[in-house]
Amino acid sequence: MSKVYKWDEIVLGREKIVRFKNSQTTRPTIDKALKDKKDHQSDIEDPKAIIDKAKERANAIIRAAEIECEETISRTRTEQQTIISEAYEESNNILENSRKKGYEQGVLEGREEGLRTVDNLIEEVKQMKQNVLSERKTVAKELEKQVIELIISCVKKILNHELERNHKLLLNLVENGIEKCTYTDSLIIRVGENDYETVNSSKNKIYIMTEGIDNIEVKKDPALEDGSIIIETVSGTVDASLQTQITQIEQMFYEILGDK
Repeated sequence: MSKVYKWDEIVLGREKIVRFKNSQTTRPTIDKALKDKKDHQSDIEDPKAIIDKAKERANAIIRAAEIECEETISRTRTEQQTIISEAYEESNNILENSRKKGYEQGVLEGREEGLRTVDNLIEEVKQMKQNVLSERKTVAKELEKQVIELIISCVKKILNHELERNHKLLLNLVENGIEKCTYTDSLIIRVGENDYETVNSSKNKIYIMTEGIDNIEVKKDPALEDGSIIIETVSGTVDASLQTQITQIEQMFYEILGDK
């Protein structure tokens, strides 16, 4: 059993004196302090209870956080859905407007393209018409020229044929040539070899055709073709040939054709 020594002084390390006023008077104070400590310890909660309360509080906080999180998620989903719906509607509006604009633009461009095409076709038709008219004129002139040449050729053949069988036609040429001569009392008639006998044998008839002619001489010219008649006088020469008259007629036709 331990011994309890009671002293009024206690020396701790270096000499330090702790004095107690009265050991009898300190006891109640110590007892009171012990009692207060016990009461204080009775007020401290049990650690398990503290942990349980902490868990409950933590669970409550977690539940509140979960609820808030769910509400936030729900609210976010709603907002997202709203934004998506608005964006979808806006995109539809933009698409529809674009389609309308595109359609209107397409119609306008199509109309302009159609008008350009029509204008081009009209120009092509005009050009074709102009070409046709020009070609027709060219063809017409060419045909007219060919027709004139054909007519002249036919006339030559007919007249040459008539000259062969009808000598009166040759004398008519001589008479027409003499009428173009100025006043003279003599003349020379040059003809081709085939026409010489006919004209020379008809001198008397030629005298009757003229007035004031005292001397008529018929000469054969190998250079002249059938139907050619050259009348020489002191005043000049007259070409009364059939070919010359045909050439004059042909020239008149071509002049008329050129005026067109």
